Amino acid sequence: MSVRVWRRREYARLICIGMAACAAIAIGWAGGISSSGPDAPWFAALFFAVAALLILHGTTRMRRVMRMRGADAIETLLELLDALSRLDAVLRPDALALLRALLPLVDDCDAPDFTPSRIRTLVLLLITEGTPLDVRMLAMSALRYVADETAAAQIGALANGPAQTRDERALRQRASRCLPDLLKRLNARRSAGTLVRPAEAPPDASLLRPAEGGPVGEQALLLRPASNSEQNNHGL
Repeated sequence: MSVRVWRRREYARLICIGMAACAAIAIGWAGGISSSGPDAPWFAALFFAVAALLILHGTTRMRRVMRMRGADAIETLLELLDALSRLDAVLRPDALALLRALLPLVDDCDAPDFTPSRIRTLVLLLITEGTPLDVRMLAMSALRYVADETAAAQIGALANGPAQTRDERALRQRASRCLPDLLKRLNARRSAGTLVRPAEAPPDASLLRPAEGGPVGEQALLLRPASNSEQNNHGL
């Protein structure tokens, strides 16, 4: 799911929350303020409290949408992975929302930007049981494009390991599907790194080197332009 699609869904949810808050206010007003029964104030207070909670929830979601407005670039995901271990628990829902929106954007061209520490963060997201299942799945899908040997070994262990719960079985099934494609990409990158590598420094005894010393032989025998007197002596 792209960030744009996620944002549209959030706007739809915000509209629904706003409509529910307006309905709660209207019911509280009609049933409480305009009524003269003994329970009217409690009735009005209940629906006004519901409306307040809905407005608070809508405000929180709106802040999340505003934070996501500039999150279309892969650099946002890289910055998030760098800071994920330092995030406060209060920011965890926002971090998970960003991960859900940005992890599907990873592809082959992003592999050079994923350092070992970022790959290790993705692996931790994958193997941590407290991470929601959908985020673990998305982390595995991203690792299919950027994983190194360590991450590939971890996904291989998931694919071949035991699975007791429903989530573990789902992860094992996804790992079994991702592993062949991951290994193919990893071998291709390894071959490219073997073929394209820096050239070694030339040895001391190279074929092309500056000449040492002056010319060998007598100067009188070296080729030089003839003078006029020499040309006359030879009849030239």
